[in-house]
Amino acid sequence: MAQIARRLVTLAFDDVGYEGLTCEAWVSAPLSKTDQLVTTKDETKMRELLLELIPAWNFEDEDGPIPHTAEGFDRLPRELLVGILAKYQLRMNRPSMPGFSQAS
Repeated sequence: MAQIARRLVTLAFDDVGYEGLTCEAWVSAPLSKTDQLVTTKDETKMRELLLELIPAWNFEDEDGPIPHTAEGFDRLPRELLVGILAKYQLRMNRPSMPGFSQAS
């Protein structure tokens, strides 16, 4: 039986003023995860979901590397967090399946 592959893509933030910063995004995540991210009102749950959907980043600030933890979010600039969410949403709306064409 075939399985759905866990596909990750790299999101870069050079174009929005955060040169060299990237994160990995899980683009083949199940709908149950992505829907929860949109509907949850619980900030702790939202952070847990984001850490799952964005499983790695290379973010640093003046204090050094920002840990990939729920507490690490507190060190992110709000505009970067909004940028992560916006780029993730845009990427989710552009499938990367082999052979997939927007024109099909």
